[in-house]
Amino acid sequence: MKVAFVRPELKFLDEVSADAVVLGIFDGERPLRGLAGLIDWRLNGLITSWLMDGRFAAQSGEMLLYPDRGRLSFERVVVVGLGRPESYDTESFPVAARQLLRGARDIGARRVAASLPGRHLVNWNPRQVMEAWLSAARDVFMSEPPQPIEVELLIVEDHELQRTVSETVGMFVKRLYHRS
Repeated sequence: MKVAFVRPELKFLDEVSADAVVLGIFDGERPLRGLAGLIDWRLNGLITSWLMDGRFAAQSGEMLLYPDRGRLSFERVVVVGLGRPESYDTESFPVAARQLLRGARDIGARRVAASLPGRHLVNWNPRQVMEAWLSAARDVFMSEPPQPIEVELLIVEDHELQRTVSETVGMFVKRLYHRS
């Protein structure tokens, strides 16, 4: 597993490519913010239109796949519903993380861009959030499949979070490969 960070700005997102970008969206979230808002902007409000006309309700576990047609540097967009934000908590985060990552894995993505789903709603410090995200990635790409799948995760979060968790990421990846 490789992990890299990308700042959540269009100019940085345009410089990276990935098999998929995975977006977690809450029911009732308007306007879309963060990575989902940036991708929606680049798609001229397509995701918002799906939400407004009921094609996507953002219910927990709901999933929608959109093949990009050249507007993004990502081949596919996987949109995953996270349910109502008021019911999202520390138990929801690992479940949501696995749902997002399974969505990417199940379409064959090996280079995946995503932000940490609803990290601002869980009462954890950034290191705990990152540890839970990486544990979900380990489960989805290395433990669940019959053969481990090598994946590169592009985490789209601000520079401050990157500085805060870079040591956590390095230690996690080191432990991951020293156990094998």
